[in-house]
Amino acid sequence: MKQGCWLIYALGGGWGHLTRALSLARVVARQYSVKVLTNSVYAAGLPAEEGAHLHIIPPKAGLRATCRQVEQLIHDLDYCCLVVDTFPRGLGGELASMPRQKHGIPRVLIHRDISPKYVESKYLRAFVLTQFDRILVPGECNLGAQQTDPNQNLPLADLPQVHHTLPWLIRDAHELPDEATARSHLRLPAALSKKVVLVLASGRVEELPWFGEVARTLADYRPDLVVRLLSVTCPDNCPLELWVTHWPAIETMIVADVVIGSAGYNTFYECQALGVPLVARPFWRLYDRQSARIQRWLGYQSQSSALDWPVMSVQDTRGVVLAVEKLLQRERPHTVPTFVNGAIAAMQEIEQLLNGG
Repeated sequence: MKQGCWLIYALGGGWGHLTRALSLARVVARQYSVKVLTNSVYAAGLPAEEGAHLHIIPPKAGLRATCRQVEQLIHDLDYCCLVVDTFPRGLGGELASMPRQKHGIPRVLIHRDISPKYVESKYLRAFVLTQFDRILVPGECNLGAQQTDPNQNLPLADLPQVHHTLPWLIRDAHELPDEATARSHLRLPAALSKKVVLVLASGRVEELPWFGEVARTLADYRPDLVVRLLSVTCPDNCPLELWVTHWPAIETMIVADVVIGSAGYNTFYECQALGVPLVARPFWRLYDRQSARIQRWLGYQSQSSALDWPVMSVQDTRGVVLAVEKLLQRERPHTVPTFVNGAIAAMQEIEQLLNGG
């Protein structure tokens, strides 16, 4: 018999909010019931084995209708903890109008990097200070390094409720497949001498053609490499023989010699956990500062020789080709992953809160 129910608010388009919420939910689901509220376009196609119940609000419902559904669900559902990903007030401000005393339950904010302008315009510092019992920073921290540019810092990370964890990942290290299985997910032979470049096309629909161009260009320019593009659908300009689909991507990344993707939360920290070199194009997002994520890491590397995970930032296809050539000059050891999933510590922090700590 599982204990009380945790409710995770993970509204927001794309993979980021959903995957981060599921990373926590599947750990929590080993002991508790979990419900995840999402409006991601990708949610309906996910397997059910994650152990958490997905309540999917139609992505095309519209903001007002979505907010009404959230308000009704939070009012009707029975839960012992509310975990909110990224948006303290909710995607449309719907959480701001719900008084805490309505349920008297703990509230936890997942503080991924967000725009300081958004924080300032919505007066989020005062709101978060009074409305959340814990603020969990999932890997987006300074690793003890002194930031030379204060604008790169997380805007709410100095509040007293903050607790840092390692990045949250959708798989623990021991759950990852062996290399032969990972290669099969990419339609590759079990034994392969060529180096593998994996293009993760996980951004917005309008960004997919750029990833398709990158995959096609690399395959034409470097026939000595094996190029695969991983996405839910194949971009129109990507040769079909290069395209594969598999979820979660981390189960395929362990055999990549270089990954090409955005600098979004999941791509960035999954590559970091596996030690896979990343060629990242930081895309503009209203709330997520992808460029700042890269710059923070490069700042850490400049201060510590122990941080040897290679990341290169690019803006165009030519930059990708040059970066791949440079990164392939260094041999990447394909060792058994030993990373620690920060979602486990996050669950423990929330449990401590539930127990009165």
